Amino acid sequence: MLLICEVDSSDENEIDDSKRVEILKFLIDEAGADVTFTFEDQETLLDVAGWYGRLGVVKYILEEKKDTLKLEESCVAINTAMNFRYDLLVYLIDKQDVPVRTLMGDFYYGVMKSKELERESWRSLARIQEDNQRAARRTIVKAYLKGIIGVDYDSDNEEEEE
Repeated sequence: MLLICEVDSSDENEIDDSKRVEILKFLIDEAGADVTFTFEDQETLLDVAGWYGRLGVVKYILEEKKDTLKLEESCVAINTAMNFRYDLLVYLIDKQDVPVRTLMGDFYYGVMKSKELERESWRSLARIQEDNQRAARRTIVKAYLKGIIGVDYDSDNEEEEE
């Protein structure tokens, strides 16, 4: 089930989110897979889906399996904020009523960590491309969060953690 959430090795092999949900529904509803299964690091499928920004998977679990896996018992919001997953973040804030202010510390931490990665001198071309994609996601999420909380956005916090 972990493979349903992970990023594919190239864009040309990318599986559409709706196809991921279809596969997941089959595994859980037809094949009897355990949606509450935890991986080695104690993360659930919901947590991993948040890490990779799998909106369809998160929506399916939170809306169809809400009695089994609960948002407040997961790390999905934290993972989403730290990894700058815009679509999923908007869904969590707008549809699941996750308070924006509870995510800001995780967002700032993600900014700090991503900027550390970008400063490493030994990066490969693939790693540089990955860092550039992350930086673009970071900029979009920053604008979104800043638009919601306005003056309370603490750009100094972002800089202090560099």
